[in-house]
Amino acid sequence: ITEEDTEEIEKLFSKKKVAVPIKKKVSDKPIRVITQTRAQNIEIILASFKNLGTVDKIIEYILELSLSKISHAQIDFLLKCVPTTDEILLLRQAYATTSPTTMSEKFMVGLLNYPKITHKIKTFLYLLEFKELSESIISRLQIKLNVVKSIKTSQSLKLFLKTVLNMGNTLNRGHRVRGNASAFSIELLPKLKETKTNQNTTLLHFILKKSIEKQTGLIKNLFQELSCVAEGLQVKASWIGGQYNKLADMLTHLENDLQDDTLPYQSNKEVLQNKLDESVTHINMVRQHLHEYNEAMYDLKLYLGLPATPYDDVDGLAVQDKDEGFFELLHQFLGDVEQTTKNIQFEQHAASTKSVSLRKSILNRGKALNDSYHEESSLSSIDEDD
Repeated sequence: ITEEDTEEIEKLFSKKKVAVPIKKKVSDKPIRVITQTRAQNIEIILASFKNLGTVDKIIEYILELSLSKISHAQIDFLLKCVPTTDEILLLRQAYATTSPTTMSEKFMVGLLNYPKITHKIKTFLYLLEFKELSESIISRLQIKLNVVKSIKTSQSLKLFLKTVLNMGNTLNRGHRVRGNASAFSIELLPKLKETKTNQNTTLLHFILKKSIEKQTGLIKNLFQELSCVAEGLQVKASWIGGQYNKLADMLTHLENDLQDDTLPYQSNKEVLQNKLDESVTHINMVRQHLHEYNEAMYDLKLYLGLPATPYDDVDGLAVQDKDEGFFELLHQFLGDVEQTTKNIQFEQHAASTKSVSLRKSILNRGKALNDSYHEESSLSSIDEDD
C-alpha cells in the first residue's frame, strides 16, 4: 500500500468529528425588578413583621383599624415598602404571567392586590400618631409660654430696666425730651455694653459693678428668674408651625376618609368616627394653647413697650420668627451680663491680690526699717559705754 493509498483509506474510513454544542449556564440568581439596595431595605423592614404573619394578615389589621396590633414604628416602615408609581409599572410588566421569587418583591406584588393601599396605611398611621403629635406641640408651646410668663413676672428684670431708665434720664438731664423719658425700648439692651464712660468702662459694667458692691442680689436673681430663656429659644417657631399644619392636614385626611364610601371602612365607621372625634378634641387643645400663648405674647410686648398686634386668627400662630428674634435679643443680653460679671469679678480679684501684695510689701518695709532702727540704737549704746 502506497502512501497515496493510505491517505485515501483514512479519508474514507475515519470517523467524522461532530461539534459538541456548548450548553449555556443557567443563572441561579432570581430575577430582580427593583434595585438590590431597595430590596435589602425592604427585607430588613419585613423582618420586624414576622410576628404579624402574612401580607394579607397585616392588611387585614389595617382595614379593621386594629390599632393595638401594629405599632407606630411598624406602620411607618410599612409605608416605606409600598411600591412607587414606577415600581408598580415594572412589577406588573415583569410578573404578568409569572410570580416573583424574592421576598421583597413578593411582598410588594401582594400589596398591589389592594387598591388605594397607600391611602389606607396613611389613615392607620395618622390615627396612631395624632395624639402623640398634638401632645408634642402642646409641650413645646408650654415651654415658650413659661418663658413669656417668667419674663413678665421677673422682678429683677423690672429693677434692672428701671435702673437703666434712671441712668438714661440722669445722663440726658437738661434735654427737653430725652431727659424726662418714662420708658425705653428693650431692643436697646444690647447697646448697654457699647455705651462707654469717660474711663473706658461700659454702662452695663457700671450698673453691674454697683450691684455687686451693694450686694443687691440683682444678678443672681436675674439668672434664676430668666433661666428658661435659653430653653425657650431651642423651641423653633418654624417647627411648631410646620407640625401644626401637618396636624390640620391629617385631620382633613381622616374627615375625608369617613365620607369616602369607596374605602373598605364601612364595617368600622363607628371606630373611625370615634377616633376622628378624639382627634378633633386633641387639635382643639392645641388651638387653645396657641391662643393662650398669643395672648401672653401680646401682653408681654405691651408691657415691654414693643410694637404689638393682636392675633385675631388662632391658626395664624403667634410663634413666628419675629417673636424668636425677641427671645434671641434677651438671650444675648443675659450673655452680656454673664460675661461682664465675670470681668468684674476678675478685676476685683486682681485688685484684691494687688492690695494684699502691696500691704505685705509695706509691712515688710516697715519691719525692715524697724529692725534697722533697733540695730542703730544698739550701736549707739555701745559707743556711749566705750
